[in-house]
Amino acid sequence: MKSKKKVKIITSWDDFKDEDVLVLNLLDKYKLPAIFYIPYNEILNPEKLELARRVAKNYEIGSHTVNHTILTNIHNANLYSEIM
Repeated sequence: MKSKKKVKIITSWDDFKDEDVLVLNLLDKYKLPAIFYIPYNEILNPEKLELARRVAKNYEIGSHTVNHTILTNIHNANLYSEIM
């Protein structure tokens, strides 16, 4: 007997790589929810600004560090500016 319950999923994508546009096209096509974790400096990159706007229009953008620094590798005094 088949269940009539719907399965809910969510996807998450980290680092905002150029290849993410392929994923974004599939998410748009199938109307799937997603969260993109984008380093702040990537949003400021003029080459990725339009893609960032497209993501922000339809998807959640999760918190990320500024420079994608490994937080355990930096001095505590610099943590605040990295996670702002």
